[in-house]
Amino acid sequence: LDASESMKPCFDSLRRHLSAVLEPMQGYVNNVRFGLLTHFAAPHCGKAVYEHTFLGGQGPEMLPKLYGQGSPNDADFFTSDGSLFSRKLGEVRLGANEEMLVALDTALDFPFGSLHNTKRVVAMFSDEKLEEGLETGEYNHKITDIIDKLHARKIKLFVAMPGSDGLYQLAEADQSEVEDVADGDGLSGVDFAKLLGQMGKTISGSSLQATS
Repeated sequence: LDASESMKPCFDSLRRHLSAVLEPMQGYVNNVRFGLLTHFAAPHCGKAVYEHTFLGGQGPEMLPKLYGQGSPNDADFFTSDGSLFSRKLGEVRLGANEEMLVALDTALDFPFGSLHNTKRVVAMFSDEKLEEGLETGEYNHKITDIIDKLHARKIKLFVAMPGSDGLYQLAEADQSEVEDVADGDGLSGVDFAKLLGQMGKTISGSSLQATS
């Protein structure tokens, strides 16, 4: 989730409509776990500084757990408790700008369950184009690497953000689904009940195919 200031309406809508992603899965998916990564970027002394928020805390303590030695604590990154997820969304501190490819690359490294019994999904939400982040498209040359990571880790990508060349390139990832939205309004015009419901249907459908 883009956690820049303009995105507050998006956080509120997600909290209100979280159940929409669960309802279509009833009877098809035994255990739904939510992970959370919110992200904003800000300049500091001529450099970009990124702030990540996870379920278990802030980036300075959580990133070493994600990338350090040993296994990360699962509860730091995932929960089956929708009310906890909603509460954590409400506690997120918002910032000035964003750099969503950095956030997406980090989310793809979450400690998902094993491939044989897990459907892995990452949903990315922003009201700014990929090229309009803090570093104005500097990381777009990494999109091919991110697509390769999506394929290698067998992660399905949902995206709701304004259309751009970078987004359309990212949409070339297998089975990705992109909602091209108007920019600069915090996604206030997006029908989250419909969008999250479609996510739930897609996940439950692919789970049913795997079972059969």
